[in-house]
Amino acid sequence: PVGSGLLGTLISSSHSKAERGLWHPHPRRYSPTEPNVVPVSALRGHGLQELKAELDAAVLKATRRQILTLRVRLAGAQLSWLYKEATVQEVDVIPEDGAADVRVIISDSAYGKFRKLFPG
Repeated sequence: PVGSGLLGTLISSSHSKAERGLWHPHPRRYSPTEPNVVPVSALRGHGLQELKAELDAAVLKATRRQILTLRVRLAGAQLSWLYKEATVQEVDVIPEDGAADVRVIISDSAYGKFRKLFPG
């Protein structure tokens, strides 16, 4: 059900904002007066990317996670640690440096552990 879990909490905590921002029929003619209101038209596709960005940001904040790009050494244990402790989204290998830029979704506590285990 929608009322349970994180999504339910987010919806119930800002239901009136969502109502005004999401269901207004003409988002290009609507100027929200409150912060975090995203006018959307599902018919015309207006505002959908902005809504997705707002939802992503709200979920990350509520779950105390962040999206980071970290440079890791390929020879060490950093990359395997990230695969175990975070959600690895993308790995761009830089062969000449023996490193990779790794995009992850990671909790604040896991990021603290990562920095402690792998300083510098």
